[in-house]
Amino acid sequence: MGTTITIRADARLRERLEKRAAASGKSLSATVREILENAVAERSLGRRAGHLKGSLSLPRNSARTTF
Repeated sequence: MGTTITIRADARLRERLEKRAAASGKSLSATVREILENAVAERSLGRRAGHLKGSLSLPRNSARTTF
């Protein structure tokens, strides 16, 4: 197994993590580890923002708009 990391969390966060762990059938430690792995995973811009494709609408004369 890996090294141990200790964090401080308020009661509300711990409660939410415990509920998430129970719902997924995983331990609290496995749930937190999964969340952290997903948070620091290197993903391409397409994977991070792909869900936004086609959702931007600009004014008709957007080429002339100055920001």
